[in-house]
Amino acid sequence: VLAAQMYSQIKAQADAISSKPLPVYQSDLLAVSRSVLSDIRKLGLVAQVEEGPNKAPYVEMAWDILEAAAGFEDWNDEDQFLDTAEMTMAFAIGYDWFYDEWTPTEQETIRNAIVDKGLQPAKQAYDNGYDRNTGGAWWANATHNWNTVVNGGISNGALAIADENSTIEALAGEL
Repeated sequence: VLAAQMYSQIKAQADAISSKPLPVYQSDLLAVSRSVLSDIRKLGLVAQVEEGPNKAPYVEMAWDILEAAAGFEDWNDEDQFLDTAEMTMAFAIGYDWFYDEWTPTEQETIRNAIVDKGLQPAKQAYDNGYDRNTGGAWWANATHNWNTVVNGGISNGALAIADENSTIEALAGEL
């Protein structure tokens, strides 16, 4: 009974996503990244449970959200890497949970966004050391939530696509 009630609540939240505007780029991207992550988790969970035509609206809404965010110029890796990590996590979940629903072109769009806007900026930050003043990955050694959120988001992005080709596998292995 409890599981059915929880699912009902999550499904209602997923249904409400269709009335929200698609994500829009802004200089402070954290709220947008967190919203995308939350929406993709809800839509993904419902899409995993629903079957046939009942599943389609959740898949379509997830694609619309990811396509919009994939079109952003960046995921704010220069100002606040937390934004980048949260968006990378959303795309990793979307890629994995909806993989069989995506066309090859959609898969490529999501995969490229993870690489170009998530993994490559992370590698550059790691390569710059761990000093904030040099653009380094200072958060990798932080003793607060940035460490787990950023490293977790980047790790999940790498894991979601690491087996796609040797170039991505090499990049993922360096992170």
